[in-house]
Amino acid sequence: MASYQLASWTCPYCEQTPSEGTHHWDDRGPYQLLSVHNLVCPAGHRWNNSTDGG
Repeated sequence: MASYQLASWTCPYCEQTPSEGTHHWDDRGPYQLLSVHNLVCPAGHRWNNSTDGG
């Protein structure tokens, strides 16, 4: 992900902006498309967030 995309997130553990991240769509069937972000902060904490777009 680009730095401007990462800027809207903060680490839930140390509140730093992520230094890297990925985004993908998880197709779980009809009307079940999830947006999934996997993020890493400079301190090495890892977390993810997924939404159904709703």
